[in-house]
Parts: sequence; structure tokens; C-alpha cells
Amino acid sequence: MHAIRCFKLFRGRGLPAASRLAPRRPQQPPSSLQSWSSRRITSQAARLRESPYQLDTDVDESVRDTYDEEHVAFYRDELANTPRYSLFDDIELNRQYPCHEDYSEPAPDLGVSCRDIDLPRKARGSILLRIYDSLYTTSRSPVIIYFPSRGTNPLPLTYEHHVISLLTMLTNSTIISVGYRVSPPFPLSLHDAVAAMDWARSNVPTVSLEEYCENNYNGRLMAVLGTGIGGSLAASIGATDGRESGIIATGSWLPIVDWAFDPLPGIPESDLSTIPRSQSALEKYSQSEVEAIDPDLLSTYSQLADNPFLSSETLKTIRSHYLATPEDFTDPFVSPLYRFSSSGVNIWTNLISRVEAELLADPENPPAWIKALPDTVFKRGPRNPVSYPPLNLIGKLTVPMMRIVSAEGDILHRQITEYVHAARSSMFPAKSKTIEDIEREETLELGKTHNNDIFEELESLANESKTGVGWNIMSDESDEGEDGCVKAEGVGQNDIGVLESAEVEATGKPVVGEVKSEEVAEPEPEEQKILSQDDTAELEETSRDLDVLKYAKGAEIYIQHEVIPKSGHCLITAADKISGGMKEVERMAAWINSVFESEPKRAQHWKAQQEQMKKAMEEAMAARRKRATKL
Repeated sequence: MHAIRCFKLFRGRGLPAASRLAPRRPQQPPSSLQSWSSRRITSQAARLRESPYQLDTDVDESVRDTYDEEHVAFYRDELANTPRYSLFDDIELNRQYPCHEDYSEPAPDLGVSCRDIDLPRKARGSILLRIYDSLYTTSRSPVIIYFPSRGTNPLPLTYEHHVISLLTMLTNSTIISVGYRVSPPFPLSLHDAVAAMDWARSNVPTVSLEEYCENNYNGRLMAVLGTGIGGSLAASIGATDGRESGIIATGSWLPIVDWAFDPLPGIPESDLSTIPRSQSALEKYSQSEVEAIDPDLLSTYSQLADNPFLSSETLKTIRSHYLATPEDFTDPFVSPLYRFSSSGVNIWTNLISRVEAELLADPENPPAWIKALPDTVFKRGPRNPVSYPPLNLIGKLTVPMMRIVSAEGDILHRQITEYVHAARSSMFPAKSKTIEDIEREETLELGKTHNNDIFEELESLANESKTGVGWNIMSDESDEGEDGCVKAEGVGQNDIGVLESAEVEATGKPVVGEVKSEEVAEPEPEEQKILSQDDTAELEETSRDLDVLKYAKGAEIYIQHEVIPKSGHCLITAADKISGGMKEVERMAAWINSVFESEPKRAQHWKAQQEQMKKAMEEAMAARRKRATKL
């Protein structure tokens, strides 16, 4: 009967109707990177003379408290009292992207050339590829596939053209900006992105990791990078294609990694920032107890719902156009979070329609099958970590190194943080897993009736003494069992020692953890407070409730997360107005350079692992053939 009450309470609560907003008149972009440089110097000098900003009284106090002066000035000068730009207006949908209005030939003295080509698509139409080339590329220079923001930008024109030009110059690379389409809905954007990747492999050309090793660690490897919707495409492609395809780095600026935000059909809305992994925590932090929740747990999706740079209404409008059905919300190809975590929700619009039809026909006497629906069908369940790569791809797929950037004042900040933690705990589990553990875990997942089913933790996974496979390699041994099968203990994706040494060698110091840009961490106190028994119990209970995701040493090196303070979603797309955007481009360029410079060492380790696994498999097959001849 609880299921019936839920349907009555949430009937009709689905996707909001798409609002049609008047497009803003485009502004003329600067003519070149050189003009951008001079304008930036001039504007910075002006800011020094006039700082602090003379803010208008009509600027909301919450905006001034949340964002830095440049963001506030951008809002006041460009966004305040103007209609919101919508990508899905008819005028914008007919505009080819990247826009010609957003492009001008960079100054040749910067060493960057730029050209556009049309890439025909077999299904329908064509997409525009904008190719940036450094004059100083070598046989090992990066090839970066860039996926623009599309739709999440508050203005019709972005500053990404100059962002990419600067990135090209700093990395001496070839960058291909992909004009993927957002209408018709997903998966068209993914198909366009994959087509652009295939074009780059054939025409640049690039090499696979195996070819790179065979060519004496020579050849052009790839990185994928994106902003907003493009950031989620980059994260998805990097995780599914892997290093073996030649993608060795994945960068994402302010990506949308989880489209399953409220409202969801038939699911009660939540004010939590993230979904706890334990059922007890879910019950404790229920909607009825929201008043007692620690403010740190409240969702930035709720706190920043009306922020001027990317509001919840804008996100809902984009979702209603970009995704054809609610079932797509949890597709890991569009919501990369669910590559590393279960969704914990059941989005079944057909079931909702059937139940509503039955209840409308006879509200007092619903059929027995509705009464038999479990209470949990219409509740949020815990999001459980998922081992990645799956069992059938262990040893065949290696996820590239990642650098994910979020903005403290962005509505997406908390979901990005959850994504980073889920990826770290999935690929670098704190407790090493054996092949049997992963197999049992996948069997339980396949045996679920609903996405929010609850299972007790596997006893074998609680045993900390076991060694196994994964990213947290504890040994590099493979041996043959009595039955001739290979026990792939310790055959993982990258040895942590190799990661640390390569990172230190390339950058001089490892970049670890979730870093707030331009902030220095306070030193640890010399004396540690002694906790009483009651304090310890309370601390353990709090940790259990919050269920902080844990991961092994090395995860923070391989998957980096940088948080830009007092910034919003326009950080990159409005980099001409916000100097922090260009500073972030410089940091991303430095990271990409460090990854490519240290790649030969990682490739050598990968090659050694492949040879080790091949040898172990050959020995196992020889043992089986030997036994077969005796039979």
C-alpha cells in the first residue's frame, strides 16, 4: 500500500515542460589571441585601479557572498536583467557549431593555426570540426579531442575558441574541437563524438598504446577534454575506450556527470547533497528530518538552485531536450557517475503509467499486483560502488589518468565530487579484491530485481588480508592453480609505485587530493586531541552514517580533483571576463604535459604486464593440453 501512496503523492511529477527563452544578441568576439592578450592586460590594469568593484545595489547579496569580484561583475554587466540564452531555441538549433561568429584566425606569431572542416555523417547531416595546430608539434605531441560546453553556457557565444588556442600553444599539440549535436536527443552527441575520434585516428594520425610501444615509444597519443556536456562526453569516452585505444589522459571542466537529479518520475525529492551508501543513513537523513541535517550535507543543487550562471531550471530544460526518456538519466554513457556506482533509483515510466491508469480506473480496489509491489520500489536506495573495469575487461581495458575540475559556486560541484570519490573507490578499492570477489559482486548485481535492492557486504570483501586485482596492486604475481587455471592475483592496471615515481619525475612533486586552487593547506597540528570512549563512539557513528568513500593510496594521483573557489559554471566559457578561467587552462596544460612526458615509463610497465599475462595464459593452456593428452 505504500507504493500506492507514493504514486498518489508524486503522480504527475515528471520532467518539466521545456521553456522557450528569447536568444540574446551575439556580441562580437575579439579578433585574435593577440587582441585577447592586450585586452586582458588592459582589463587587469583597470581592475587594479578600480578595485574593489563598485557593485550595483541590485546585485543580490548571495551572489556577492558566493562568487569573486570578476564573477559578480560578469553577472552585473552581461547577465543581469537580460533574457536567458537557450540552446534549444529554433535559431540556435539551426546554427552550426562551432559558430563562425566565435572564430577568427589567431595571430601567426603565437604559433597556432586554425581551420574548419565538415565531417559528413552517414546517418544524417554533418558536423563541424575545428582543428588547431601548433607550429611546434613533434612525433610525440598530444592530440587533444575537445568537446565544447553546448547549452550550459549563459551566453550564445563562448570564449572557448581562445581557450583552446592558448591550450594548443602551451602543449604544442593538435586540438580538434568537435561540433557535436545535441538535437535530436542523445545518443546522437555520443555518435558524433566517436566519429570525430575515428577521424582523428585516421587523419592526424594517432596510434594505439600497443603501436606506441612497438614504435619504441614514439607516436601521437590522444587526450580527451571537455566542458559541461562536453566534459561528460570526455569522461565517458575515456572510461570506455581506455588507454589501449591511445587515450592516455581525460580532462573535464565542470562536467555534468549525473542527470538523475530531482525531479524524477515517481521518486520523492531529496535535499541531500549525495545519496548515502547505507540504508541506515538513508533513513536517518530522510525528507522528514531535513531540518536536522548538517548544512554540509545539504545539496548544492538545492542551495544554488537559482544561481545566475547555471540554475536548476536551466538544467531541467536542457535535460528535457537532450535526453529522450527518463530511463536515459542513469545511462552510464550520458551520466558517467553510474560507470562506477549503482543508481539506487528505479526510473520506470511505463510502470508508473500502468499503476496510474489502474488507480484512476478504480482507486478503492487496486489490483493485487500493485499491492504486491515492494515499498522500496519508489524510494531512493543506497548507491553502491561498482568495480570497474568489469571482470571480462580486466587486463584488456585501462582507464586513463583523470583531472576533474569543479567550481565551488557551481550547482554541479557536489555531483562532481561524488563522481571523483566513486571513481577512486571503484578503481582503487581500499580492500584488494580477488577475481572471485568481483565475480560474486557482479552476480549479485545481475540478480537484483530493482536498482535499489540492498545486499549485505560480501564477507570476502571484508577480509583485508587478501590480495587481488584492481588498481591497488599488492603483488605482481600470476600463477597456475591445480586445475590449470590462472590465478590473476596482483595483475592490475598500473602499479602505484610507477604512478608516484612518474608523477614526481614529471612535475617535481605529486599533486594529490582535492585541491582548492591558490589555497595552501594548513599544517597538521603537532598535538592530537585525545578522544574519550564516548567521543570515539560518536565519531565512528558519524563516519558510518556519512559513509565516506575510501580508496587506496595512489587514487588521488591517478584521479585528480581540483576545486576552484568562489567560481561558477562560466569559468571557462567566459574566460575573457574571468581571469581565473585562463589560469585554469594553464594548469590543465601543465597536467597534460606531465602526463605525456611520463607516458613512456607507464607504457613500459603496461607492456611488461601484458607480456606477463600472455605468458601466464600460454602456460595455463599448455598445462591443459598436457592433461588432455593423458586422458
